[in-house]
Amino acid sequence: MYSVHRQKNGIYANISLFLSYSEVTLTTRSSPPNPAQTVDQHLETTSTALN
Repeated sequence: MYSVHRQKNGIYANISLFLSYSEVTLTTRSSPPNPAQTVDQHLETTSTALN
């Protein structure tokens, strides 16, 4: 039960961080060479940090 609860929290944290990251990207209007790769790398880093 604890692991499931923790996993849900991790998912919600990823979503909120992803939204914040998207807002920052849109606000600065900076276009990285490969946006998809940048987002994937960001989510990987976030997941690792949360776990």
